[in-house]
Amino acid sequence: MGRRAQGHKIIKRGRLYYVRFTHEGRRHEYGTGESTRTEADRVGHALWLAVLRGEQLDTGRGPAAGPTERPSGTPLEEVTREWLSDHPIRKSTLVLYGKYAGYWAKAFATTGELTSQAVAAYCRSRLQKARGKTVGSEMSALRAFVGWLVETDRLAAPPEVPTVTRQVAGTPYRHRRRSRAPEINPADVERILELLPEKSARGWWVRPRFVVAYDTTLRPETLDKLSVPENWSPGSNELSLSAEDDKELYGRAIPLTQRAIRELERVAPEAGLIFGQHRAGPYLKEAARKVLPESKAAIFTGQHFRSAAITHLLELTGNLPGVQGLAGHLHTSTTSKYVRPTLRAARSVVAEAESKRVILVKIPVKAGTSG
Repeated sequence: MGRRAQGHKIIKRGRLYYVRFTHEGRRHEYGTGESTRTEADRVGHALWLAVLRGEQLDTGRGPAAGPTERPSGTPLEEVTREWLSDHPIRKSTLVLYGKYAGYWAKAFATTGELTSQAVAAYCRSRLQKARGKTVGSEMSALRAFVGWLVETDRLAAPPEVPTVTRQVAGTPYRHRRRSRAPEINPADVERILELLPEKSARGWWVRPRFVVAYDTTLRPETLDKLSVPENWSPGSNELSLSAEDDKELYGRAIPLTQRAIRELERVAPEAGLIFGQHRAGPYLKEAARKVLPESKAAIFTGQHFRSAAITHLLELTGNLPGVQGLAGHLHTSTTSKYVRPTLRAARSVVAEAESKRVILVKIPVKAGTSG
């Protein structure tokens, strides 16, 4: 007669729980597909009882291939590297997918653990830590990944990956990764530009870079890529951006101010990168400390410099579609977020209204006359 089962034990691997027990001298281990201890206890107990009764288990939960082995399949960390190398996408998206792949490798040891139940449990656990929009983006990437696994014969069939709708709020991040841009007036920006050094300690252009950044609203990563003659040539009054130059793959022409043209003509090489990629942020922050209040200077970044440029252009022109095209926003709703209700803007409206208003002067009428 074989040995009796000694009860079951719930263990956690990554984000999911497994049930482990011994029956008839054989050690069993099964994935519960659950990320909470309470649900894992319930599912694990049911699996334990099923084995004791000799019932056929639902292998979709990922039973171990041997007495002490985990579910079979290729290690996920290994296969995600192959997927990323076989995925022709732009660099920024590749970095994001690599981040997601790191999450998946922690939650699922092998491709054999990618079951519909386990993926659903993982999605629920992610919604407890991130916004619905963020998790939705990750699930879209996971859907592409499991589809690739099927195409390359690493999975017989893809597990069902939940779709996260707009109505799913998720959980806001505990701390904002980037502070909200502080309100900065145009005069302060000009003072910051004056205080910037011409070049960095290593000889990179600093002040010209930020002059062009402010006058064009270009993102820092786009400024890094600007080169001659691909994006600009002497004598030209605009920049030419290809889809690869822009975060949103928005290839377009950028009209230049006279000041930006002067700076480009002064610092651009005969060929090659104009500014290149280097750490210019510390110089900007140092100049900001000398101009802005301490509360604003403490959080000021290069991205806030771009935000200020967009806000000021909206105030000066009121041309929402024009600023949208300049800033490289695909949707007007994105540009409208940079509109700020400031006293500075209100005074400008009053001054403009007074200059255009027709004032009716009432001519006094003499006594004894009519009319």
